[in-house]
Amino acid sequence: MNSSAEIRPTELLAAPAATAERFWAAVYRFLLRTHFRVLIGPPTPPWLQRPLTRLLAGLTFAKRGTASRWVRLGGMRAQLLTPPEARQGVMLYLHGGAFMVGSASTHRAVTTRLALYSERPVYVPEFRLAPEHPYPAALDDALACYQELLRAHGPQIVVAGDSAGGSLSVALALALRARGLPQPAALLLMSPVTDPAFSGASIQSRAAADPMLRLSWVRQGAAAYACPEQTRPQHEHAPLRQPLDGLAAMFIQVGNDEILRDDSTRLASHARRCGVAVTLEVHAERWHVFQMQSAALPGANAALQRLARYARAALGD
Repeated sequence: MNSSAEIRPTELLAAPAATAERFWAAVYRFLLRTHFRVLIGPPTPPWLQRPLTRLLAGLTFAKRGTASRWVRLGGMRAQLLTPPEARQGVMLYLHGGAFMVGSASTHRAVTTRLALYSERPVYVPEFRLAPEHPYPAALDDALACYQELLRAHGPQIVVAGDSAGGSLSVALALALRARGLPQPAALLLMSPVTDPAFSGASIQSRAAADPMLRLSWVRQGAAAYACPEQTRPQHEHAPLRQPLDGLAAMFIQVGNDEILRDDSTRLASHARRCGVAVTLEVHAERWHVFQMQSAALPGANAALQRLARYARAALGD
């Protein structure tokens, strides 16, 4: 597998030129570089990263308008966000956080908007986190949630996820294929982690530009989750190393200024070669899961709206 994939001109989206957006993008870039990038990752242990992540999530803002309640899904606690007029079908959202941190509460800036814009209920499960619960705990939890939704809604399910949650989303699709279960209607992937070896060219080429991620943190998360890289290199979290035929259509969004950019571009290229329908957006001057800042960045909000339109089309609107 090549260490990088060519970005088509139509897939590279220019950063919005509005003065206000450029100002707030600069503010968030500064805050991420001086706070998130410093505090989240080694030598900070995962147990301390979790409250710090919740605190930093306060820099993002949910969108009003959804009804929120806690439910049981797949045997675990999940947040259910319901828009005022919910149509047929649901969304299962798997949050990011390097498999170690994050929760339904930290990702409300994304999940509330996806619920409102897609006009579908969004389930956000509190799956088990590493290192207390290594592979395949999170994947087993995602599978249990999907199977419960499948019994209630049939395959009218869109699976979405960011970062490690994007990795879980693709792994879930592979696990469903292996079990002969129906694929979701679509996969919405924001900066997914797809290469446990972190061999993409952007790991080095975007290191200086990335205001948020350190390679040491993503390696810390991969080690904590402990996928069987040596004993079973074609495990579910290594989609670049196996055929992807039969998987659900994908909409992938990634920032051009993140070290994991090539995890997305290579996934798109590989999936297309396997016959999977793929839409890829590479956003210039944007960082890892920039959609979290959608309250201040109209371009990030528009990106979520496009994801939601894709979900609505996949669910039959």
